[in-house]
Amino acid sequence: MPNHQARRRRRDVHLRSTPRHGWHQGCHCEIASIPVKRDRQFIYEAPAIMRLIPAEISSEPDQIMTIATVGQHFGVNDMTPTAYISGKGLAACTASMWIADTAMQCVTPEVAESAVERNTVQVVVDGIRSSILGAAPFFNYTDLPTFYAECTAQGTEECFDCVISSCYQVETSKVMSAGNAASDVLDLCESTAGNFCKFNILL
Repeated sequence: MPNHQARRRRRDVHLRSTPRHGWHQGCHCEIASIPVKRDRQFIYEAPAIMRLIPAEISSEPDQIMTIATVGQHFGVNDMTPTAYISGKGLAACTASMWIADTAMQCVTPEVAESAVERNTVQVVVDGIRSSILGAAPFFNYTDLPTFYAECTAQGTEECFDCVISSCYQVETSKVMSAGNAASDVLDLCESTAGNFCKFNILL
């Protein structure tokens, strides 16, 4: 009888939630085979990135970056999270690999026109995005071509000329220091400018 009274006075029921599966979740339970439903939902907490390893990487594609946290919501099992490089815009990682609730890996994509020297990462788990505001950690591209900062990516002659000028200076310096001919530099820079500015030089 005392135990029965103690159970009657208890007003709280503690539940252990299942691993992430969907965003808004309802709670349904039964007491003595009688279903009890409360019209309330809970939401899993958003993933939180606390640290990026390494803090400096090459702008060459397919660099492996480990996105690490101190234990914040990447999923207690593999929910196929997706990571994005966040600069002027979002560029999806070539591959996003879940490791644990505390860590995942991003294989960096080819640098896009949205890249800047200083970037952060956003992780999406089951439709919930990590914050890229406030104290979000950053990483730096160590060798990002200067035109990414100097030129505005748009399909104009101004963009095309800006990239050509920046690229030509850098690439000419490279080939001359290596003792090679600079005959192919202009073709390379025109191709680079066309890709960056989405500009068709035949128009």
